[in-house]
Amino acid sequence: MLATLWIAPITVEPTLWGAGSWRGVSPSWRPLLVMFGLSLALLPSAVWLGRLPRVQRMPGWALFAIVAIVMAAFWWAKSEVHWANAVIIAKAAGRGEVDLKHTLATTLAAGFVAAWKLAGETLKGEDGLGLVSVLAGGLFLSGSVALGRALFPASLVKARATTMLLVTTGLVQQFCGVAETYPLSLPAQLWVLVLIARAFDPEQADVPSDSGAPARHSCVMLLFAASVSTGVFVATIFLWPPVLLTVFWRGTIRPVLVQLIAIAIPIAAAVISFRTWGRNLEGMLRYSGGMDENYWVPIRPEDGSARTTHFLMFSIEHLYARVNAAFLAAPAWIPLGLVGLVARRSGSTDTQRTRLHLTFLLAALGSLSYAILINPDGGPVTEWMETTTGLLVPFACLVFFVLDRVSEVRATTLAVACGGISLMHAVPWILSNAGHLS
Repeated sequence: MLATLWIAPITVEPTLWGAGSWRGVSPSWRPLLVMFGLSLALLPSAVWLGRLPRVQRMPGWALFAIVAIVMAAFWWAKSEVHWANAVIIAKAAGRGEVDLKHTLATTLAAGFVAAWKLAGETLKGEDGLGLVSVLAGGLFLSGSVALGRALFPASLVKARATTMLLVTTGLVQQFCGVAETYPLSLPAQLWVLVLIARAFDPEQADVPSDSGAPARHSCVMLLFAASVSTGVFVATIFLWPPVLLTVFWRGTIRPVLVQLIAIAIPIAAAVISFRTWGRNLEGMLRYSGGMDENYWVPIRPEDGSARTTHFLMFSIEHLYARVNAAFLAAPAWIPLGLVGLVARRSGSTDTQRTRLHLTFLLAALGSLSYAILINPDGGPVTEWMETTTGLLVPFACLVFFVLDRVSEVRATTLAVACGGISLMHAVPWILSNAGHLS
């Protein structure tokens, strides 16, 4: 990881564009960053840092304060760089228009613009999208904490290791006030995973209690969250198979009417929003896959897409672009994967835990398929958000699989080393895009 970050800035652009986050860092500082990263990986720095997760669980007000502070930092690091169709989307949000592919996200951005207008102020569409981006960051931070607790309710150490590995990824760039509609889909996906994990927790699952009191968790909320995720970004439909499998395994298919209502409300809100404020339905359907009108990476050149398609499926360029996107989203893929291959499962695994693993595996495969097959018609560098949006679920599942197989001491070491180096990748890139390193 460190070698790639060090070498990437001196390669010819865009050879290692996914690892070029140190391009804005002075060459004299890079060796110091490498030495610091090595100290995290090689020295027993996790010994004293490992004591931190053993303190009492953080109270809700403290977590809220931390999330608020980090959201303010996201706005301070507001990106000055525009990717993909940012200009078009920002103008549409300023006019109060809703996009078909990101209906609920663009509705929220247009709502911010309208609220400012009612208050007698003017808010640009770009800033409306930026507020949605920062809000998504707050939901992502709280979702990362919730996912750690849901996956490892009996281990506060592993729960916080999960949180650290998630919040230090390169995906955090999407929460720094970017003028795009993808950021909100990240916490939407994450909270679906949280509710899946809670459904398999015996203490939180939707099962009747001895006292006859209502259960603390219901799969109805899971179906509602999955529906919201689809309304935020239609491509997250890949989460539905694991969601429905969870509902089936938990034996909570009834009452059917309540579950259908939970699914229908967000979808109905998205449809009503687009019918009210959407524009040019025919054009949006035609160009939903980009200007080349091809949503998936083509297998062979075609007349309609040869001009703008930069690579074909199963080509070396296609693989190369996806590897760069994976490193951009989370540099910790390789070390975590290697640890997962050599680690042995500790302790016994009950049926519910096995089912949780299989459900997460299904979610990872569906999401990874989207990330591989989606066609960023503007080029992978300019449309990295669309590709990396499909990499959050596989990375979160990898974190779960690995931490579930290692001891608490090893989990802390992984969190400190991989999380620290990932942060060294994300922070310079964020600050450079915000103009703070120029």
